[in-house]
Amino acid sequence: MKRLASVTLILLFASACGDSSSTPVFGEGTSSTGAAATTAAPVTTVAPATTAAPAPTAAPAPTAAPVTTVASTTTAAPPISAAPTTTTAPGPWIISPDGVGPVLLGMTRSSLVGLAVPWAVTDYYQIDVHGVVCEYFEGEGLGIRLTRRPSGVSGVLVEGIIDAIWAFPGSTAQTAEGIVAGETEAGVLATYGSRAHPVPNPYTSLPDYMIDATGWGDLSPWYAFLIEGGASWAVLVSSDGYPPGGCA
Repeated sequence: MKRLASVTLILLFASACGDSSSTPVFGEGTSSTGAAATTAAPVTTVAPATTAAPAPTAAPAPTAAPVTTVASTTTAAPPISAAPTTTTAPGPWIISPDGVGPVLLGMTRSSLVGLAVPWAVTDYYQIDVHGVVCEYFEGEGLGIRLTRRPSGVSGVLVEGIIDAIWAFPGSTAQTAEGIVAGETEAGVLATYGSRAHPVPNPYTSLPDYMIDATGWGDLSPWYAFLIEGGASWAVLVSSDGYPPGGCA
């Protein structure tokens, strides 16, 4: 220990005096073999990494205003109701030179069936006179005659055609003046005056009254009040003359 301490003191002393022949420090000058000392590679200084700029902070999303729920005060409109159907009582059938109500002179039997009128037939019969067949329908104060005549040379009967209509007492049928079957003779004359033309009835020898329907002073067109016992027992409309020909 003492020897080592002496050596150390000598070395320190020599170094302090600047002796150039002193033992070189390891790593300086030449090596013990005389080879050139290796030069250390220069140290490359790496530039400090660039710090990325911090990303901008997104602005906070606006907070939606709270929704205020308001109770609805609107009352739904009530459904539209259909207007009540008004039922109108059918008016009386009008007696005219063309017919009685919807039953018209010249109609065929098939067209009569297709009328669908509220008329119930309570009596039916037919008469054959020299090949001419007449069918009579009666009911509810109304009588209809359909006449079927042979067709040309073949002699085949054609479809029946309405050629006479009677309105009887009890029927709701009336003339335009409001006169119905059953009206008295005096009432007929008072209503129609000079338009009521008396004609002798070939069966009763009593006058019936053909009414000038237009007031033009002739009897075309016409309808007739058939008189018996001072009152009209029927109102006749006919396209077959007065009195109706054919099977009458």
